[in-house]
Amino acid sequence: MDCEKIYTFPYKIARIGQLELVNAILNSSKRMSIINIGAPTGFGKTVSVLYSAIKIVERGDVDRILYLVRTRNELDPVIREARNIGVEFTVLYSGRRMCPYAVDKAVSNEGFWTFCSILRIQGRCQYYSRAIGSSIEVIKRIVNASEDHFTIARNLSSKAGVCPYFSLLSLSNHTYLTIATYPYLFKERILLSTLSHINPQKTLLIIDEAHNIHNIGGIMGDSIKLNSIRNAIEEILKYRSDEKDVIDILSMLGMIRVDGRGFKYIGKDGIGLEKSLVERISSIATDIAMEIVSTIGSSVDKVMATDLKILYTSKFLETLFQEDFDLFALTSFNAEVELHALPVSFDPLRKMLEQFKLVIMMSGTPPSKEFLSHVVSVRGDIADIDVEEFGAPNYIRENSYTLIFAGSTTSYRARDEYMYRVYAELIEKVHGNNKRWVTMVIYPSYEVMWSILKYLNRSNNSVIDGGEPLPIIRNLLFSKEDAILHTIAGGRLAEGVELVKDGESIIKCVIAIGMPYPQPDDYIKTILRNTKDREDLKVDYYTEVAITRVMQAIGRAIRSENDHALIILADRRYKNPLIIRRLKLNIKKITASIEDVKRVSDQFYNQLQSI
Repeated sequence: MDCEKIYTFPYKIARIGQLELVNAILNSSKRMSIINIGAPTGFGKTVSVLYSAIKIVERGDVDRILYLVRTRNELDPVIREARNIGVEFTVLYSGRRMCPYAVDKAVSNEGFWTFCSILRIQGRCQYYSRAIGSSIEVIKRIVNASEDHFTIARNLSSKAGVCPYFSLLSLSNHTYLTIATYPYLFKERILLSTLSHINPQKTLLIIDEAHNIHNIGGIMGDSIKLNSIRNAIEEILKYRSDEKDVIDILSMLGMIRVDGRGFKYIGKDGIGLEKSLVERISSIATDIAMEIVSTIGSSVDKVMATDLKILYTSKFLETLFQEDFDLFALTSFNAEVELHALPVSFDPLRKMLEQFKLVIMMSGTPPSKEFLSHVVSVRGDIADIDVEEFGAPNYIRENSYTLIFAGSTTSYRARDEYMYRVYAELIEKVHGNNKRWVTMVIYPSYEVMWSILKYLNRSNNSVIDGGEPLPIIRNLLFSKEDAILHTIAGGRLAEGVELVKDGESIIKCVIAIGMPYPQPDDYIKTILRNTKDREDLKVDYYTEVAITRVMQAIGRAIRSENDHALIILADRRYKNPLIIRRLKLNIKKITASIEDVKRVSDQFYNQLQSI
């Protein structure tokens, strides 16, 4: 490993607060278990945190760094800063997307890994065979010379002729910085099969976009559609028709029905699922895959184009039988029933975090110290660091005009047709003078969204997030000069997506309809029931999640110092002093009049056109 080298901050001129953050991290790491960093968009937290982590390794406090990002696209900024600093690294993401045989195939991740394993055991994958005997120095050179995560994988297969995934996994033994996507830690079966050689007690864990830990089910759970289970039954009937008890239990799963919105508790015990049966299903799935491979013959391409739902089903059931996981069902917005294997408390997350010598969490809206200590119940000392204390600018607060519309609320007791019409009128009046930019409207649920949309004069400028692929929605938004994007708070378009053109966000207005508290369904109730039995903690959990969702949506509009946005918090509950304090926004106006809001929006857009 390259831990003998001394590294320096890679930029001659640091941004305001960056070096102060480095010093704060280095000082806090001597006595804290978790360092919780709040840094707004545009601050440059990636290089500051990564450089700090490297200095902690130099100091001998830890042996290695595991840097986690939520999505593949978020790997590239970390790769770029690691290269700027000059530290060697490896990068891990989806093996299926790296594999030259599978990159253009529709095979599921579960199917890919089973077939990959069979081909490797049979010695039929030339890329894997070459990777086993390849030179680490050759791999390092290709990694260091490649621009991003995609070209790293492509160049390893095309230039060195080796399996990108296993080459990069092998490289994790020869460099102390591993950059990976969330599943490499948060999905137990992936962690055990890839990074089990890493000793957490000698490792510094960095979690980027750490607000995602509120959604523990989303980052640690698994899901499957009922249609996939039915297809799995057909596969067993075709290849193993004598497995009657397996067919019976899967048939019971395939017939689950749920009504209404939100998660419904099913329970793995109540339908006769036992671990021994799950293990047998996994064995049957592997046997069927082996039989299909032998039938297909020598064509690796045909093998990788095969997708077995029994493999998908068996992996789902393996997740379900982890400790502290249980079975829930959900009817999606397109009326499909999905089964979900979800952690029923924050214990799996707590146990994971407590394994590491040091954890750094960072986000524009990081989880609060109270959430980590009281709700997650993490033991150990927690340091809160807000880079604004070092003079760093907060463009979300400085470049926005924020007002509260107190003329309505989406509180359950207040929901009626009049309320929906009020919100529809508000949206139309606010967007009326916007002729060049996108207005993002976020709703607390699909139910509220569709109830309001029926009163909107929906012309060609409405873009509704109905589950279409992201590229389609992006193209629609970029092709319309005055689009209104309707989406759900906490959803894929309200968090983590950049809609930027010529260096500026195309979103110039965010309207938060209602307070986007988590829906109090069976899953949320189970999570809260398994937390400490204190009502104030439950209130704090709901509030923290809602505020994080709102701030993440606002962050889609203001990505840098070049952006300006109008923010409308459309619910009288935003007037609560606790909410105002937690939002950390500069509230310019509170009004119950739609005409007041319209005047403000007209003035904002007129000024924006002159900038």
